[in-house]
Amino acid sequence: MKKKTSKIRLSTFKFLLFLPILLLSFCDSNLEEPFLNSENKLTKDSKVLLLMKAAIQNDSDQKLTKNKSALSKSTATEDDDQCTHFLYPMTFEVYSRDDSNPDLKKINSDEELIAFIDAFTFEEELSIASTPNYELYIFFPITLLDADGVETELGNLTELEGTLQMAVEACASLNDDSSDGNDDGNDDDDDDDYDDDDDGSNDGDNNDSDDDSDDDVGIHNAHFDVDTSHLVYDFNDGETDAHTHEYDEKYDTNIVDYFNILNDDNKKKKGLRNINDFEFGVPNDSEQFYIIIANAELSQDVQLKINGNLISVLDYQNKVDAYLNGDHNALETYSLGGSSDATQLTSLKFVVGLDASSVQNGLIPTETKAVVKNTPGPNDEYRDGALLIQAININKMSLNPSLGVADQDAHLYWESTIFWHVKQEDNDTVIDNYRNSDYEYCDKKKKKVSICHKGKTICVSVNAIWGHMQHHKDDYLGSCDD
Repeated sequence: MKKKTSKIRLSTFKFLLFLPILLLSFCDSNLEEPFLNSENKLTKDSKVLLLMKAAIQNDSDQKLTKNKSALSKSTATEDDDQCTHFLYPMTFEVYSRDDSNPDLKKINSDEELIAFIDAFTFEEELSIASTPNYELYIFFPITLLDADGVETELGNLTELEGTLQMAVEACASLNDDSSDGNDDGNDDDDDDDYDDDDDGSNDGDNNDSDDDSDDDVGIHNAHFDVDTSHLVYDFNDGETDAHTHEYDEKYDTNIVDYFNILNDDNKKKKGLRNINDFEFGVPNDSEQFYIIIANAELSQDVQLKINGNLISVLDYQNKVDAYLNGDHNALETYSLGGSSDATQLTSLKFVVGLDASSVQNGLIPTETKAVVKNTPGPNDEYRDGALLIQAININKMSLNPSLGVADQDAHLYWESTIFWHVKQEDNDTVIDNYRNSDYEYCDKKKKKVSICHKGKTICVSVNAIWGHMQHHKDDYLGSCDD
């Protein structure tokens, strides 16, 4: 019996020695792909990529910064136009689904970062990946520097996006010389005058739904309206051809697809028009046109998706500005049919950020009547500053240099505007708060902002705004009230 027991124990011992080998073999077979943290994954339309580009653009003219070496504390100086900087190197991991071995890409300058983001965003060939079938991951921590070289360390995508959002907004606000404006229209019924639901039984339900929840597909805490038109008007003259109230709520979307714009079947006669609609759009496949964007600086949380490629509306408007400054190659020539000298336009969309109503310069709020009747904005913006897109015949391409939109000499095919609003009784307050920036200077370099913290005004770096507000819910931007 003892010998038998001994044999059992010995075989058990041998099995226990062999068990780790089996487990290791099994683990190896399941770890052929590298372990990647999904929380650090970036997609082509990740908002944080646009914010990273915006953070390293010149705040005064939105042009790319000139050549710079990797930043250190000593290089973030008072003379730099940027008010926030990345501390390099920064590391990304590119994982090709055709290759289990990921490639590491170290970024050492602003120029490298912008080129890398553009390559990924526009599906161009990355220098480290020969296939478009790849995923992108970012390594943390990421460190930001302010104008004094003070470091702010960010540990995840939520912190990075939130911090960059507020830093970019603050930088733009602190360099904005625009004056405060007041809205003239206080018509209590102005939304109803142009609401496509005026005659419908759901009008009351739509008003109640202004208090949007994050569960809705449309933008959070507000709704956006969409208009289309085909004529050029002077200020306070003429009206848009069609208007849809609460487009995102009505159709459960944050996207306006201008080749498949959504309309109520029983209201087609007054419904919104696609860019390729014969009556109010580009009439045939051969006619060539330019696409222009205007008022983008007031709605920077919107992207233009043109032929499948995403670009921020502000970046696209920079192309329009270049055209106005004499670079007639800045804008691409399009036609619906395509040709040797024109790119075929097959897709045109506005993609609105879900939080566009809750961030400064996300998507502009305004009153429906002001947009429809082309009331000038506080700084004489066309259609009260609503985000605007136009298609203009290239042979009669003429832009108002101060407004950046088609003038009376242009052959305008088609136009659309989008903007957001909240409950009518809150409109005046929302618009006033949005256009009169809460950010204010608090240092000689004009790189820091005031926050009211526990009843006392303090001065903080733009990189610290988001983190500060996250941890002190009762604090608010601007100096403390008297």
